[in-house]
Amino acid sequence: EPTHIFVMSDGEPTEGITNFDELRTFVRTRNAGRAQVLAMAVGQGKKFKGATLLESIAEDNAGKFSYVDLSR
Repeated sequence: EPTHIFVMSDGEPTEGITNFDELRTFVRTRNAGRAQVLAMAVGQGKKFKGATLLESIAEDNAGKFSYVDLSR
């Protein structure tokens, strides 16, 4: 059983499940082993919608969230 899941993304789903609420529910139910999700959003400028999704997924799964602003 994995203990950690690492995600680095812009948080904008483009294939498969693209609805944010459905995606959060999918991850929460599939993470039956309760691995900690550590998510990092990568983007330019102010926080964006995809960052909110990644932050929520991390929060739902006892994880941590970070945002890297590439415009700096």
